[in-house]
Amino acid sequence: MPSDVLKLGRVLLDQQMWCFGRDISRAPGNALVAYGFSKIPPPDGMNTPSCYVWKEPKNRRETRLWGFGIVYLEEGVGSLYLERRKFSPKLLPGSRLDGIAWRASDMPRCRMPRSERERTSAWRLLAGISERLSEYEAWVRDDFGEEYRRACVASWPKKSASSEGMPEAWMELARFFGGGEAISNSGFDGSQRINNDVSL
Repeated sequence: MPSDVLKLGRVLLDQQMWCFGRDISRAPGNALVAYGFSKIPPPDGMNTPSCYVWKEPKNRRETRLWGFGIVYLEEGVGSLYLERRKFSPKLLPGSRLDGIAWRASDMPRCRMPRSERERTSAWRLLAGISERLSEYEAWVRDDFGEEYRRACVASWPKKSASSEGMPEAWMELARFFGGGEAISNSGFDGSQRINNDVSL
């Protein structure tokens, strides 16, 4: 993966995870649930955060979200795990994920793509999750306004990248992974230091 793409992806994903946490705790109501995610609480007695699941029509695509990372599944293509802060795509077996993981250590065994076919699948899945996140950020901007997301990023306790252009930056990644278009960062500054908070 080119260094500029990796750099943008790492910063953008980590900032996105922080913003998800702010969306969950939003005072007027949980924005993830309002968007269409289902909140799945952990079993009784397990002190871990909830998992958020978004299934698209006909269940052909699914996104699962935790504080430690994201899983994206696409029927007929496969499933991909992105660990927070790394932006290093790991393939999961098959395009189904039975049960819910509650910790990073609970995730099914996954590995880096090895063959050309696996790399092609991984990039297609990266394009898919990037597009989904772009759509989500565009919805946040349209429904809550740019000032809301700006405040979310400003509340990050460590240095962050700009909140401007997050939907466009995700879409640039989607286009790169989907067709090899060059990255221009869309005004999104990916040069800042990445925060290490993994809570939502």
